[in-house]
Amino acid sequence: MSAERNKALVRGIIEGFLNSGDPGLAEELFSPGYVDNNPSNPGMGGLENVKRSVADWHGAFPDTSNEVGDILAEGDLVAARWVTRGTHRGEFLRLPATGRRIEVTSSGVFRVEDGRVVESWDHFDALGLLGQLGATFRPEGPR
Repeated sequence: MSAERNKALVRGIIEGFLNSGDPGLAEELFSPGYVDNNPSNPGMGGLENVKRSVADWHGAFPDTSNEVGDILAEGDLVAARWVTRGTHRGEFLRLPATGRRIEVTSSGVFRVEDGRVVESWDHFDALGLLGQLGATFRPEGPR
């Protein structure tokens, strides 16, 4: 698969699946054996973790909008940086809705095989997000 096709695939994940939250779209973009190297739901791996994480995010930020800033591809790897914007309308990490607008930067590396993502490593500025939501930090977690 060409670098441009691989970039289009990852852009589809970020600006398509992450924006819509459509689990059917995830089934098209990720391989059935997808490996998620950043599980946000302990005990839940791969594609099910991604679908659950995105559903949880949409529950908290229903007007989510993701926009790719930079995207690079070489071989079977694609690296991307994107910005997520939304309004905190539902519980997130035990924090009740605040109505605050957020803007968070994320980045990730995605490995592609046969037109689907088979593995990824990604992260977002969680500390910055919690600060935007007005969270205070305690040993047992954000409040």
